This record gives sequence, structure tokens and C-alpha cells, in this order.
Amino acid sequence: MLRKMLIVAAVATLAGTTACGASSTGSGGGQTLRVGITDSPVDSLNPFVAQYVLPLSVMRNVYPYLVGYKGEQVGPDFASSWETSKDGTTMTFHLHPGAKWSDGQPLTSADAVWTIQTTLKFARTSTAGLAFLLNGVTSASAPDDHTLVIKLAAPLSTAIAQFAMLPILPQHVYASAAAGDGSGLRRFANSAPVVSGGPFALSEYRKDEFLLLKRNANYYGQRPKVDAVGIRLYSSGDAMVSALRNNEIDQAKVVPATVVDKLKGDGKLRVSKVPSADVFVLGFNSNSAKPEHRELLDPRVRKAFASAINRPQLTATATVGTGTVIDTLLPPSIGGGWTATGAKLPAFDADEAGRQLDELGFKRGGDGVRIANGHPMSYKVRFVAGERERQFESIRNDLGRIGVKLEAAPSDASSFVSAVHGPNDKYLDTDLFLNNWMSLYDPTLQLSVLSCGQLANLNDAGYCNKTYDGLLQQQAIELDPTKRKAIVDRMQQILSNDLPWIPLYARAILDAHASTWDGFVTSPYTTDFLSTNVFAGVQHSG
Repeated sequence: MLRKMLIVAAVATLAGTTACGASSTGSGGGQTLRVGITDSPVDSLNPFVAQYVLPLSVMRNVYPYLVGYKGEQVGPDFASSWETSKDGTTMTFHLHPGAKWSDGQPLTSADAVWTIQTTLKFARTSTAGLAFLLNGVTSASAPDDHTLVIKLAAPLSTAIAQFAMLPILPQHVYASAAAGDGSGLRRFANSAPVVSGGPFALSEYRKDEFLLLKRNANYYGQRPKVDAVGIRLYSSGDAMVSALRNNEIDQAKVVPATVVDKLKGDGKLRVSKVPSADVFVLGFNSNSAKPEHRELLDPRVRKAFASAINRPQLTATATVGTGTVIDTLLPPSIGGGWTATGAKLPAFDADEAGRQLDELGFKRGGDGVRIANGHPMSYKVRFVAGERERQFESIRNDLGRIGVKLEAAPSDASSFVSAVHGPNDKYLDTDLFLNNWMSLYDPTLQLSVLSCGQLANLNDAGYCNKTYDGLLQQQAIELDPTKRKAIVDRMQQILSNDLPWIPLYARAILDAHASTWDGFVTSPYTTDFLSTNVFAGVQHSG
């Protein structure tokens, strides 16, 4: 889920970074870690709206979370400890006492209760973007300022993974936006400077240019060893790499694979490569009420498309040989054995794909483009401008060979979401889209994206399958790992049959940093800001 991330997901805390290098000196004589990034736009700084990894990573630094990912495990964050009742339906969290928000207001269990209760109250409307993180939660209460009690409808195998994604928001800042029907929560600008309870406060933001995070003096946890983290947004990977080489930034996130060999030969730089949980997909508008190009609702057409796309070649081209072809939305890199081995996409076979469309009666016209239901099989493909062009060109060429014409429809991140959902989130206009999603250790969040409950929110395909939704709920409360795995496998098989997404590949994450910095943690998550200690242990190397 860089598009989302949820999903796509817990994100990096920079507390624990040790800076070096005079060129990175920040305020007060301390240090500023300067990070460059290209393919993670800021769609919103509102936690009820944001879907992309970069804003999610900013929120991980700005807001408290009950728990957070420490490497590949969930550990304490604002909650120093917790226990679950014998019947599994009551969780009690013990919070850091005496904590404060960056503006000096008390940060207590009351803020956590307000966040949870408000999210539950408007779960079907303005807070739906976070409400899936409270699946199975019925209520929250605060016996005192540093104790939080969460009630569950039933024992929940996914509870801690969900809470690792839910930011605790300052009630005194957001309460006015929750008045009435709560619609103000989605309109809340959350502009910088932002009241913070995390290790850093967002002090400045300039759209499409940069974000500046400054150390929060009131942070309850380990004090960051840098004064600030500056994140510069670049329009291209080449520009970002040039900035790294010119000592304008200290780290480049997700560098182009085409320049890795050159970077490795630069003694002033270090390069890391890890498999990623970031999956790229070709998606179909799956809304059954879609008025045009309804042939795209037919799984047989989608499977023909999947057969026609040379995914190994696409992967090699788009990632310069560093990515991995995948068949499901849960890539092997997430660990835990969640990838369903029986959920396989059709092998590349353009001739077979053409025969499948012939059998459906979609014959080629005089221009070579097939005719379906009286109109050409010609479709727009929506995607966020930038790194997707290479994917689009490869897919356009492949589908063109079987008589399907594609037209590029690039846009910025915010416009992409609006266009895919369509006016009033009715999913009536879009045909096809390219997107990517970041999965986590627990598969529930990635699986939730295509649920009926995420229509008008994370669900980009307009896909709704009640059987799938029932299994989503069933696996969340299944405490037996083997039985739960079987349910998750069934869900992946349903998606392989319906194909709201054609999974394409999981890319490798390639990062580079100045050799004057050392100790960066790398994993399928930490390299994409998906861990609370991604920069823990970073220190001067010389």
C-alpha cells in the first residue's frame, strides 16, 4: 500500500538517530538529517484522509501510537505495557504518565479514548479511513489519566497489529472538527505547524517541495539525537541522486535501479537493497453499476489481460532486474508464510489471451482494436505521474498485441484518488488504474483494502464481495494460526478468481546514504519508513 500505506501501515520514528557531518548542522548547533524521496507524494496531512506512505511516516513521527513496530516485532510505544483478560475481550494499556503534547497540553488516556470513540462514532462516514483499524473494538474508557481500557466484541488475533497503525490525536485540537455529523474531520487541514505528541513536530510543509520535522521537547520517549529531519521531495530519481552526490541531502530513499552500480562505486556513498512489501498492481473498476465498458467486469476478460501481460519482462524492465514477480497481494517478503501458493495468475501467453477474447466474440476491427459490446476495447489507465510511466508503456505494448488499446491518464496523487473513486465516490468513471500498496507483517490491513467496508476510502477498485468480507472478519477472530492461514488462503483465491487487481511485482527497495552516516536499519518495512526504529542506531561512522 506507496500509494498507501496503510497501509498500508506503521511508519518510521526517527528517534535514536545520531547525526554527523558539518553540512547537516541544524538549529541550536545540533544536526539535521536531510532525506530525499521521489515516489511518495503527500496526498493529505489529515490522518482521516491520508493514504500514502510519506504522510503516514510523518504522522508516525508526529503522533503517539499505543504500540509500534520495532524491527519485525510490535513493541511498546505510548503504552509501556498491556495485558489481556482471560476471556480475551478486554485489553488494558498502561500509558506513560506525565506526557504532554508539543503545545504543553497534557497527553493522557482521555486523548486515546476520544480518538477511538470518535473514530467508532463516524466509522461509516468521515472516519472510515481509520475505522478499519478498530475492527472488533466496541468501546474505550479511561479509569485514570494513564490507563486505557479497550473492549473487544470477541478475542481478536489482529488487535495489536491494528493498534500499531492507529494514531492518537489531540482532543483539544480536533474536537471542534468532530462537531455535529463529524464531516469536519475529513476537511480538517492539519496544516503546519502541527501539535505533536511524537518524537518530532511538523514545523513546516511546502507542497511538492519539502517537510521539516523538528524535535519535540515534550516527547515522552527516547529523545531524538538529531534536532530535525528535513524531507525533500524530488520530481525525479536522477535529481535526487544528483543532490545526494552534491551533499545537498544525506540519504536518498528508493533510488532508481539504473544508477545503483554507479552509486556503489562512489566511496562517499553506501547503498542498501532489500526485498520490499511494496506491491504494484493493475486495477479494474469493479463496481457492478459501472455504466460503460462493462466487459471489464467479466473475470474472463481480466484473466485474458493477465495472460497477455508479460509480467516477468515488465518486472525486469520497470525494476531493472531488482523486483520479484508476484501472484497475490501478499508478497513472500512480508514473512509469516501468508502468501497462498495455490493462488496463481495465468502464465504469460499472448496467443492464448487472444483466443480467450475471440471466444468472447470480441473481434478485431479494421484498425486492429477489438470491438466489445459495440465499442472499441480502448481504455484510459489512471496513475500517479512519475515512476509509473515505464509500467504503463510495457502494459500498453502487451495489451496492444491482443487488440486492446490503452491511453495514459497521469495525474498528481490527490487527483488520482479522486479520479479513481469518481464523483461522490461512486466508482462510475474509471476503467483501469496502476497503483501500489505496502503490506505489513499481519495480512489483515492489506486484505482490508478490497473490502466492502473500505469503499469510498482505501478501496481503489470499487470491489465488494460479501463472501470475501465474511472471511476477512472470520480470520481476524481465528486464534488458531493454521486455521487462520487457511482462511487467508481462501481470500487470496477469491481475488485470483475475481481479479479486481492483477498483481504485477514487488520491487526491491534501494536506498543510498552518505558514508558519514552509518547504522541504518533495513528490512522490507524500515526502508519505506515502516518501523518505529528505522533510524535507531544511526551514528557517526568516522
